[in-house]
Amino acid sequence: MYTSLQIAEAIKASLSNELRHKQYQNSENPLTGHCYVASEAFYHLVRTSGDHSCIVDFRQMRWEDESHWYCVAVDLKTFEKTVWDITASQFKTTPDYRRGRVVSFLTVWPSQRAQIVIARALNILEHSRTSSEYSYVNRLTTTE
Repeated sequence: MYTSLQIAEAIKASLSNELRHKQYQNSENPLTGHCYVASEAFYHLVRTSGDHSCIVDFRQMRWEDESHWYCVAVDLKTFEKTVWDITASQFKTTPDYRRGRVVSFLTVWPSQRAQIVIARALNILEHSRTSSEYSYVNRLTTTE
């Protein structure tokens, strides 16, 4: 069982250029074009490998003229909401998460790209129990 932070950091470390759609490949920012697959992988990994202390939904919005995807987790004990945006640092400004809306995935099961990210992230998680190896993941906790 892994924490949401461990899962998010492992996913971020698992992203690579070939997983992006063509219009985003070789973008200057290595996170650009990964928001959907990172959020999809986070959703599925928290449900299957997380600590099960929260429920996660998938959200979408427009930010800086781009479609953007992220997750919101609700703690089942405190009902505190935490935004999990693994690729937020691709933007010049912090996204206004209040603009997001709950949406469904494009597929019922993890997409092929998400399966690759999930496999890589699980490999990282299984071989490392520390989060110090990973970079910062944007997380915002609210009680609204």
